[in-house]
Amino acid sequence: MHIRWRGLELPSMVTCEQETLSSTYGKFVAEPFHRGFGATVGNSLRRVLLSSLEGSAVTQIKLHNAQHEFTTIPGVLQDVTDIVLNVKSLVVKNHIDSTKVLRVERNTAGDIVAGDIETDESVEIINRHHVLATLTDNVPFVMEMVIENGRGYVPASEHSAGVQEIGIIPVDAIFSPVTRVRYEVEETRVGQKTNYDKLTMEIWTDGSVGPEMAMVESAKILRKHLNPFVQYSELGPQVRSPARVVSSGGVDPTTEAKLNMPIAELNLSVRASNCLESENILTVRELVTRTEDQLLEVRNFGETTLTEVQERLRALGMHLGMRVGSPVGRKLGRNPNHQRALLRNLASALILTERDPDDLRFLDLESAPKVKGRIITTIHKAKEVRPLVEKCVTIAKKSLAATSAAEEFGPSAERGTDAWKKWRESDQWVKWNAAISPAVAARRRCLQLLGDKNAVSILFEEVAPRYVDRPGGYTRVLRLATPRLGDAGVRAMIEFVGKNDRTVEKAAKPSFDSSEEPAEAAAAE
Repeated sequence: MHIRWRGLELPSMVTCEQETLSSTYGKFVAEPFHRGFGATVGNSLRRVLLSSLEGSAVTQIKLHNAQHEFTTIPGVLQDVTDIVLNVKSLVVKNHIDSTKVLRVERNTAGDIVAGDIETDESVEIINRHHVLATLTDNVPFVMEMVIENGRGYVPASEHSAGVQEIGIIPVDAIFSPVTRVRYEVEETRVGQKTNYDKLTMEIWTDGSVGPEMAMVESAKILRKHLNPFVQYSELGPQVRSPARVVSSGGVDPTTEAKLNMPIAELNLSVRASNCLESENILTVRELVTRTEDQLLEVRNFGETTLTEVQERLRALGMHLGMRVGSPVGRKLGRNPNHQRALLRNLASALILTERDPDDLRFLDLESAPKVKGRIITTIHKAKEVRPLVEKCVTIAKKSLAATSAAEEFGPSAERGTDAWKKWRESDQWVKWNAAISPAVAARRRCLQLLGDKNAVSILFEEVAPRYVDRPGGYTRVLRLATPRLGDAGVRAMIEFVGKNDRTVEKAAKPSFDSSEEPAEAAAAE
């Protein structure tokens, strides 16, 4: 199937060979192209795939008892140079933007594999059986690794520019998740003509990104670089933004109601809803102020999802790129990024009040709160942060069933022991991994929403189990009588329901139909 545009034959879709598709390999075919465009598109995508996709890699390591890479460690088969080479082949996936520090520790003889690395829900090890080092004796081995996100190849010399501490060894970072790309251009037929191009692309990845997603991301990057040329050609050299402008004043009540409509009422697909929620786009007002290019930059937001959103907005008489007035409701006086960070911090602060002050995991936090499950802020902030907290509790509560199901197949031995390794290679681990996957996904989602690892742990361990039988409404906002000092702002208290509640029984209402009252009156007479 093809389409025709200004005398050029264009492919309408890309097909994937499902028989050979895997997490590390994909074969894609697009046809027909006008003669010569097959090689142009194929070579451009290949260069972007190999150089510009974002990935994660180890940028620095620190080995105990090793001051530099040109030394050896007693009891370790490999020297430090070989260990650095093994670390370079480690495939990791960092689900958050911040830098992570991983640690691997062992004191018994044998191979140290990537699966022995201590990780949390924000970092995923892909090649878990990759050997990092081999201990020939029962000696302590401790290694720390810094995980960062980036693009392409960054040599160790660039990482070492700011390194001052002795013992830190910079590592050449290969961020690109694509290991190999091959494309082939063949002749294909359109009608009676056979001089059109058929493009076949084969993509190999390291497993941290699937070949389908790699192809889509590379096409987005290529299109973003061509957008300025399209804007110059169609709109003129002075145009800076493709956004269409409407008047910000005089919005009628009907339009205002549509702008304040929640995204959930648009009945979008699950994929579209998740993409918009990840960008904290919760109302139609926040959606229409975005442009097409801004939405296409969102991860997993493609042309199909964009078309779906445009159709829903068109039904409301709206479009992307509108400039509308500020909402009539609450105003926090901050840009979207600042507001998002503010709400995340408030939600995390509320959840952290539920922590146990004697828990060793939270010793680095501030002193224990005076009252658990409660924080005081302004009335506007409390009302804004409440939906975020409710959403996180709901996600955590739904994952408890998966956690309970996984306990049946979980290990009974400590991590790193021979019994644990035997369980790790058995069918029980496969069943446990399949059962625990929804819970891991829920933790990663909450970590993305809150941005605080400690808050996520408390949410899943303390808060969510409390509301298993409650269908919703986990928090409440109570307005305080005394204003805030300084600006006399209205203060409010947001707290978890049920934590500090006190039950008061209501007095029985008087009844005129009671048969006991006449008897009591007669006795009194």
